[in-house]
Amino acid sequence: ALPPGPEEIETRYRLGDTYRRMDRIVPAINEFVAVINAVSGTNKAAYAKTAEDAAKVKTIMESVYFWKAYGYALLNKGFPPEKLKDFQQKAIDDFTKFVADYPKSTLSPTALSRLGSLLYASGKSEEANKMFDRLVKEYPEANESKDVVFVQGMGLIELKKMDKAIEVFGKMLANEKAFTAPQFLRVGRIMSEAKEYSTAIKFFERAKALATRDKAVDRAIWEPTVYGIGE
Repeated sequence: ALPPGPEEIETRYRLGDTYRRMDRIVPAINEFVAVINAVSGTNKAAYAKTAEDAAKVKTIMESVYFWKAYGYALLNKGFPPEKLKDFQQKAIDDFTKFVADYPKSTLSPTALSRLGSLLYASGKSEEANKMFDRLVKEYPEANESKDVVFVQGMGLIELKKMDKAIEVFGKMLANEKAFTAPQFLRVGRIMSEAKEYSTAIKFFERAKALATRDKAVDRAIWEPTVYGIGE
């Protein structure tokens, strides 16, 4: 019912975002694409009648482009293999464009992190490493830059690439000193929930060892860790 303008765009975006939060990814992407088509279509002047309108639409579009890319990254089952490959490539292309167009966005570190995870999952480990190197260099203060291996593994889990996540998390086991007991505990829980029990035990054991390294046992880590091992 809304005429072309910022309110219509914001409403469409919120509809797409609601679909995304409901894990209805295809309808979400469709709404985001509808927003992009509207702003770049024959009525595009209606979305920039004033400087205020143009600024509002620009802010909305930043989120639209990010979540559209994110949506494609989440499409990893229920489609023919060639379609899945196409979706993953769309996600890679969209994230690449996003970090180029919005380098100062608060979403750019996450976009770069997810881009690296997607490239790694696609077998392009060298390109993936370059993205994570960029992440640390260009966004050193971002949370995603603090523990790149951990962030990469978590990104792969979110993208439902469990086999690749286990591969990446193996680097944590090989370089224990670079990580914390809470991180090992968290990964152990994730692996346990995914029924990757033998991998979970390895992480629980590391967390337990770190929790008991000093004379004062960190019971907040030790208790759930020992429970996890027993479970």
